[in-house]
Amino acid sequence: IALTEQCESSEERVWYATMAVNHGWSRSVLYHHLETKLKSRQGQAPTNFDRTLPEPESDLAQQLIKDPYNFQFLTIDKDAKERELEQSLINNLRDFLL
Repeated sequence: IALTEQCESSEERVWYATMAVNHGWSRSVLYHHLETKLKSRQGQAPTNFDRTLPEPESDLAQQLIKDPYNFQFLTIDKDAKERELEQSLINNLRDFLL
């Protein structure tokens, strides 16, 4: 049901279904990945692989690294400085522990 309601295309539904089967995702993990739009974030970490490696190796290397971190829960803008990010993470962790 989640795949049919939250995915815009059949290609996207197949991608999430395949990933769920291959990685053994539980229902809650699948919901999390759908909500955070994993497919659109996949492979977007900044690298120089495309400039330094030949085509097949650059694609493989890009797939091997982690995706960018998801800090949407901090409600800071994309242009936030490192210090703002650090302070927001500390505040969130402190609030969680309290």
